[in-house]
This record gives sequence, structure tokens and C-alpha cells, in this order.
Amino acid sequence: MNQYLSAYPEYKPAGLPWLVEVPAHWKVTKVKHLFRERSEKGYPDEPLLAATQKQGVVLKTMVGSRTVEASKDFHLLKLVRVGDFVISLRSFEGGIEYAHYQGIISPAYNVLTPNEADDALYLAYLLKSKPFVESLTLFVTGIREGQNIDNAKFSISSMPIPPLPEQQRIVAFLDGKTRQIARLLRNKRQLIKLLTEQKQALIHHAVTQGLDPDAPRKESGLAWLGEVPAHWDVVKLSRVVNLLTGYPFASSDFSKSPDAIRLLRGINVTPIGIRWESVVKWERRPNDKLDAFLLKAGDIVLGMDRPIISTGVRVTIVQPTDLPSLLLQRVACLRPVGGISNEFLVLLLKGKMFAQYMEPIFTGISVPHLSPEQIKAFRVALPPIKEQQTIVAYIKSETRLLDETIARAQREIELIQEYRTRLIADVVTGRVDVQQLADTASGVELPTEDELDLEDEESEEELLIETEDGRE
Repeated sequence: MNQYLSAYPEYKPAGLPWLVEVPAHWKVTKVKHLFRERSEKGYPDEPLLAATQKQGVVLKTMVGSRTVEASKDFHLLKLVRVGDFVISLRSFEGGIEYAHYQGIISPAYNVLTPNEADDALYLAYLLKSKPFVESLTLFVTGIREGQNIDNAKFSISSMPIPPLPEQQRIVAFLDGKTRQIARLLRNKRQLIKLLTEQKQALIHHAVTQGLDPDAPRKESGLAWLGEVPAHWDVVKLSRVVNLLTGYPFASSDFSKSPDAIRLLRGINVTPIGIRWESVVKWERRPNDKLDAFLLKAGDIVLGMDRPIISTGVRVTIVQPTDLPSLLLQRVACLRPVGGISNEFLVLLLKGKMFAQYMEPIFTGISVPHLSPEQIKAFRVALPPIKEQQTIVAYIKSETRLLDETIARAQREIELIQEYRTRLIADVVTGRVDVQQLADTASGVELPTEDELDLEDEESEEELLIETEDGRE
């Protein structure tokens, strides 16, 4: 990693629990000397902001999240200026966020203003670097499961600080490299999008028209479906599946016990499977009456909040490796009861038909949400079970190379992201010297929506709504 970069000629002990050494000419400075906390209120006309882990602090309209806008006390929200830093309720897991916009934000957050003697953009990279983020576990309190950062503890901690001109060269280097990486990632994602569209077209034709082009046809009665094979049945999902929605586990009782069971949240359900990078758990107790919410291998799970993201519909089949887990509210579990196979049902829910069905439901809604009734009312054309199995086998065969190419591109994206994370960490902690490589004319730019997948990110306020009302 970073073979073309060299280390500094001399180092000294950093004296930090998360950093062994720093370049000899760098300072190790207490946070209280780098920032001052500011709490300005009384600006109700400023735009609302959202704290996000991908983009920093941005306009709430950029992420379209559910917010606490039901409260009209906007004058109680804190003012954030461009260049400030915000400690949010998720900073313990994602770092401290840099503000790209001026506006107002939750009074539960701490707003920090950097001293003018330091480059805020260097600090922005440092405060999101992996070693620093991992160090934040040293400064948490017992509130919300010990996951709030204690600002008093944090203020007396220390961080590595190079001289200002060197900070600026580091920023110039990282700006250039991260823009190059963002373009590379965008190209990889565009490839995945094109391959996915090709796959979806093949699937859509197979599950709506069948494999026999000469089969007699009939009108489906659905404007967006048209004719279907005459021997297929057009039914509502409620006739062929049982639908279960999750239990409203209270976030205040989430457990860190190694014996606790994972809770399947909407953010864990993706079009390519269940992802457990972000996990919350629940400790079972005798007679807790939660057996009904235990998931089984083969269950189909569907994220009911923002069910469509850039990579497809958030629906997948539960695998044995996903167990044991309990179903959390705002996620639906569908279990076929006859007339439809699991794999055929997943193909229907991933396809164009379901997306077209959802489109008018979501019109004018900033954060799409499906209700159980809407899911059960979805009408599908079903071939006999044996024909479903034949269609599934055909689709698997025809899409195998597409799936392999998509998986390879996704793995490449992961490797590129890992490289970016390591590069930033190496540079901002002084493991490598980039002074001779930096373009000092470079300036910070907020990445585009394509580079950051804005529509897929959940803001801090969105999660606050889910946790504070006891839902998720």
C-alpha cells in the first residue's frame, strides 16, 4: 500500500493510545486548543441541515430524510456555519462531520469552530480518518448505550497537527487523490448500473411473458402489465404469501452482549443480500413472546422504508448465515403459502413490475414508505409452480455471467474504498510524506450525487426519528 510514498525522515512518540508516533516536527495538540464550542440559536429562517456520514453536514433537502420538522421551534436549533464541525449522535461510529453549508441543526449536537491557525480541511480529513474514528470509543458516555461522545473528555484529548503549510499540502494531495478515486468509483457504479439494467430486462420478459413465445395470451387487466400467457393466474400477493412486519424493539434496550441476537433493520436489507456492517442486537429473555419474529432460512425480507435505491429494490432471501436474527419494525417478511416459489417471488419483487406499481404510491413523498396493505395488494401473474421453477432456472443460467461481472465490479469498488481509507489514514497521521506530490492550487469540492449516492444515505435526523419514537 502506497509504495510510491516515503516515510518522514524522523519520528517521535505521539503519546496517544491510538497513534504510536508522528513526524518529529509535528505537534500533538489538545482538542480544546484546536476548537471552540459554539452554541448560537435564534435563526429560524436558516435552512435545515442534516449530519450524514458520507457527505458531512449538508442541506437536509439533499438527502430528503424524515426529520423532526413536526417541531416548530426552529429558533431552538443551533446555527452551523461553513467550516464548522458537528458532533452528532452517530459520531462515535462515523467521525465528526465537516459543514459544507450554513444552516440550523439539532440542539442535541455539539458545534465546534476550528481556530483560524489551522486548516479546517486538514482537520476534516483527520476527523473522518479510520484511526481517529476508532479512537472515539475512548470518549463515549453511558447515554444511549454509551454511544454519545462526551465532549468534556474529548476536549482534553490530543490530535497530531503538522505545520499549517504542510496541512495545506496534505489537503491538496488528498483532494486530488479522492477526486480521482471518486471518478473511478463512479465508472464502476455506472458499469454495474448498465449490467443490472440488462439483467432486469431479461428477468422482466421471462416473469411476465414466460419462455414460450407461441403460448396463447390473455389480458392481465393491469395497464402496466398487458397480456400474459393465458394459463397464468393474476392474483394479489395476499393470496399466496403470509406477510409479517417486525417488532418495535426499543433502541434504549439494544444489547452489547455476545449472546444477544442480531436485529434485521431496513438498512441491512440490500438488493444483493443482507449486509451486517451496521448491527444492533437484542437479548432474549424467557417468555418474551418474540419467537414469531425469528427469521428462517428462505424467508423473503423487504425494506419498507425507501424500498428502491440506486442498485434496485431492497429485497432479498434470508440465508443460513444470516441466522439467528429477529425482524425489526419497518421490515416485511414474506413467506409463500402455496402457488408461488420463494425464488420466483423475489424475481417479481426485484423487477420492473413492482417498481412500476410503487411509483404512483410514492409520488410527492420525500421518503417513500410501503405499508403491509400496499405490499399485499400488489397483483402478479403466476405460472404453475413447475413453470416458475423452469423460468427461475433459465434466468439463473442466462444471468450467470452478468452476475459474475457485477460481483467482480462490486468487489473492485470495495477494494478501491479500502485503498482510499488507508491512504487518508496514512497521510493525515504522518505515516507517509506527500509534500513533494501535492498540488497547492487544489481546493475542496463537495462530491456530486453520482459520486456519493445521495439517495441511499440515511441522515442522523432520519435515524433519530426511528429510534426516539421506539420504532427502530
